[in-house]
Amino acid sequence: MKLTSAKCPNCGADIKVNKNEEKATCEYCNSEIIVEDAIAKYKLVVEGEVELKNVPKLENYLKLGERAYKDGEFDDAYKNYSKALELAPDHALSILRQGISKTLKEKDPLKITFSSSLSAYQNAIKIDESLKESGAADLAVALASEETMITEFYNTHVLTKAELNKFMSELISLLEGNITIIANSEANKKACTENALFLTRYISEKKEYGTNAKKYTYKLSKEELKYLEDTKKILKEGLKAQNKAEFKETIEKAKEEPREPQTKKDKIINGTLLVLTIIMIIYTLSYGKSTIWFWMFLIEFLILIVTLSSKDIMPATNRVKNILFVLAVIGTFGNSYPEFAISSYKSTTSDTLIKFNKKEVTINDKTTTYKYEEKDNIYYIDIDNTKIKYSYHKGKYLLCITEEDICTEYLVPTDEKGDNYIQNKEDENKYFNK
Repeated sequence: MKLTSAKCPNCGADIKVNKNEEKATCEYCNSEIIVEDAIAKYKLVVEGEVELKNVPKLENYLKLGERAYKDGEFDDAYKNYSKALELAPDHALSILRQGISKTLKEKDPLKITFSSSLSAYQNAIKIDESLKESGAADLAVALASEETMITEFYNTHVLTKAELNKFMSELISLLEGNITIIANSEANKKACTENALFLTRYISEKKEYGTNAKKYTYKLSKEELKYLEDTKKILKEGLKAQNKAEFKETIEKAKEEPREPQTKKDKIINGTLLVLTIIMIIYTLSYGKSTIWFWMFLIEFLILIVTLSSKDIMPATNRVKNILFVLAVIGTFGNSYPEFAISSYKSTTSDTLIKFNKKEVTINDKTTTYKYEEKDNIYYIDIDNTKIKYSYHKGKYLLCITEEDICTEYLVPTDEKGDNYIQNKEDENKYFNK
């Protein structure tokens, strides 16, 4: 193997390196060096007869730090950026990545600290404002990594009070990190607003500490609760404004798209879709309750009426109606939940109100789960050992509470507030078309 003459950028010693390799180690000072830098120094110093003192050690550390950072080797990245800062204390990128590497290199959930990343970002953008966007992206990665690590640890371990105090402190630090990113980065604003809202809810939820045998409830102070509530309101307003701005921008872009003349083929396709949409509207109402799919088909119907009455077609409108129709059909026929599981029911003889929400059910404000099985087009439902049957009765689908397979109490479809239900015999006769 042929070796090339070089000089160590750190100590200046003459060394031999393999020019085909990326890195090497100086046999005199044991520093890790970049081969091309060492060869370049040799050519400059010896062949060019130029004496260099303090040859670009900074560039060397920055290159090593950047490679380690991109490769996810955050221990090495932290070391190299720290050495770079010894030579250039105000180097903004080194400040940023040293702080973020300090967070990302820590593997112990009880020792990790996000404050090093947050303060590093704040200090870096004071020196170099051009790092606001790219630095925010790096900060968001560190934030997401720590959030996942510490929440998973909390969910699988019982913490002491001191450990839970550290955990809660880190959650607050992550919340502040999101707020900092929101203030400085347009690209990450929406995602961090949503994450910050999640953290305000998560921090407010009940937390326990102690041992498996005895646990205690962690209590937030009044000041902390007020801070979380105020922050939540501001974040919600901000998210609402962002969504409104995005919607407005989308509409403006759609208006700028050139219209296309509606051909005979377009009219046939839209006419067919209109007929199918009317059929689906009737189908979705067949159980006596308008679902979200009904409203989607209704919007589709209105779009098609407007489209068929126009000479030109807006490409954006075409995309919307096609996507809407497909989603509504998938929602109607692809729903893995039975039809009763998206409705509310009110007893005809008592105040019992049952609200199904897919996998969950609420009975008079108490939420629980349920099991069911289907036999001969009849659903048999078990809610906390209460037996309920869902079947076709006197021209309508309804629920009935059973004892030994005999209906003792009927429940009819209603709205979620419990209004418009059967209250007397006259209402019952109207409902069953007697």
